[in-house]
Amino acid sequence: NVVFDWERMLSLDGNTAPFLMYSYARGRSLLRKGEVESVRMEPFVPVEPLERALTQQLLRFPEALQSALVNYRPNLLCEYLFGVATSFNRFYFELPVLQAEPDVRHRRILMVEATSRVLRKGLQILGIRPLERM
Repeated sequence: NVVFDWERMLSLDGNTAPFLMYSYARGRSLLRKGEVESVRMEPFVPVEPLERALTQQLLRFPEALQSALVNYRPNLLCEYLFGVATSFNRFYFELPVLQAEPDVRHRRILMVEATSRVLRKGLQILGIRPLERM
């Protein structure tokens, strides 16, 4: 049996669509605050452990999507996106992005943009319109 609970469903904590959208909106907000208008993606090398953890999550996107498609299980994509959002929030809370020295700032902005792109594409595939602001 499934128990439906609006409070749990709309929570910003845990594995929910609002948490995923909040994480996406947080990344977009960070780029706006940094007055970053467009990001041209380029290779970067993660240095800090939290940077590496987030990068490893992002690199699993094609695998997670393929698994969800092949197995007809969209929940696998949801679980993957939750992992990305969780890693991104740890990264964002513990490592300065906009206040970092220029080389580090550039690398971290690339990471924020890469995370935003993965979250946006994953949400779109699931039929959820990502919000730029929440």
